[in-house]
Amino acid sequence: MKFILLERTASWGDMLIMTLLGLGVVFLVLVLLVFVMKGFGLMFGNDNKPAATRPAAPVPSAQPAAAKAAPATPGAGTKATATETEMAAIAMALHMFYNANVHDTESYRITNKQVGPSAWNAKIFGMSQLSK
Repeated sequence: MKFILLERTASWGDMLIMTLLGLGVVFLVLVLLVFVMKGFGLMFGNDNKPAATRPAAPVPSAQPAAAKAAPATPGAGTKATATETEMAAIAMALHMFYNANVHDTESYRITNKQVGPSAWNAKIFGMSQLSK
């Protein structure tokens, strides 16, 4: 039995076809991945929660129409209230404002003490070994 080996060099046309085919496969997989992620988002998203776990819609108050029409401005008989979270945020902001110089000052100088020879610039690890 005799085997015939054919040598064929790749032409520029073959290389162009292979490049375009590879790029096409990559982009096709990326598009499919986007659709898979969108599908997972729809399946496991928060949109299909039961009505019991959704927050309730605000109930309109039973105030008279005249009370709703008058704009409430601060100091016009309305009392402004803050929640505990808002009070904590205000207290933290005031604390940070008045104690701004607590941190130590930096010298803005980079120092590097060389302890000994290191491997990153060693001649033996060069990219190309020149033989003489």
